[in-house]
Amino acid sequence: MLKKAKQEFQFHTSSDLVRLTGEKASNLKELLEGLGKVSGASIFHHTHHAFREHHFTDGLYFNDFAYWVRNSLNEDSLSERLASIDIYEHLGMRSLRQEMIRMISGHLAQKRRLQNAPAGEEFHFCDSMSIIIATGRIVRTLEEFEQALKDISSRSLYYHFFPARIRLKKKTNDFSAWIEDSLDNPKLARRINEIDLYINTIREIRKKIISLVEEELNAHS
Repeated sequence: MLKKAKQEFQFHTSSDLVRLTGEKASNLKELLEGLGKVSGASIFHHTHHAFREHHFTDGLYFNDFAYWVRNSLNEDSLSERLASIDIYEHLGMRSLRQEMIRMISGHLAQKRRLQNAPAGEEFHFCDSMSIIIATGRIVRTLEEFEQALKDISSRSLYYHFFPARIRLKKKTNDFSAWIEDSLDNPKLARRINEIDLYINTIREIRKKIISLVEEELNAHS
């Protein structure tokens, strides 16, 4: 049996409360102005909630900005660039905001006239507040962690694997951080952290983590 962790791991889940900010845009210039005004919580909401739903529904990923630019302004090339932004390269909303502003500013510099969205299709900026809820599931060993991974909800797995890097300010996730720091297993932590977030659904990510943990357990049995 593998050793107990220095510190137990507590599973949590989260639920988001979404609200309108009052800021809206009818064209790219107004979208650019709005991006400079709204809070980081709004940037996070419009780039991350679609990413979460993409993992739950196994559909294509477009952040809200890229989706609106394509469908309401018919700016396909800009939409593709906005959709290509790797949000997991950004540990904070400031750098993510700056990259989108740079892309839109560069695109606007090459345009002679603005395209306005049809009436009723304006972009409405929202933000969200996450309500963090303890699930009551606590693990102290890798064996217990493996079993918990099979039982926890998809939203709990998402909470610990995706937005964790914002909380930790590191390019990692809660699982890898715990395995490296409390179980002294940097190799397993690295292998879990190397799972591609863009090509795998939340279901596939769960299977991959379980497989890696089972492999580690078998190696020490």
